[in-house]
Amino acid sequence: MIPVTAEMQMAGYRAARSWALDHHHPQPDDRMVDAAVTAVLAIVERQLVIAAPDRCSACSRSARHLTPVTELVDGRTTVVARLGPSCHRDHLRAGHGRQALPIGGGA
Repeated sequence: MIPVTAEMQMAGYRAARSWALDHHHPQPDDRMVDAAVTAVLAIVERQLVIAAPDRCSACSRSARHLTPVTELVDGRTTVVARLGPSCHRDHLRAGHGRQALPIGGGA
């Protein structure tokens, strides 16, 4: 979780007190402001995690376009890796891609 710093607390106190003065309300309780700042930071942290760039399973570099690599595990198709463009190309060159079947019958 993002830690609440003294600067964040003071900004929250100032904003709450300013709002209370502008709207003729009693001064807010500092514990309420601390709880509000903590709640907002939790939401911000969740948004930051969602917005983080995806990473290639092989090299851990960030990539915009990841290609899922699937394998048959216990009879079900399962994604075992998500590869960036260069790692996916290397994966296919290593012979892990699909193999073309011969056309026609072979005997």
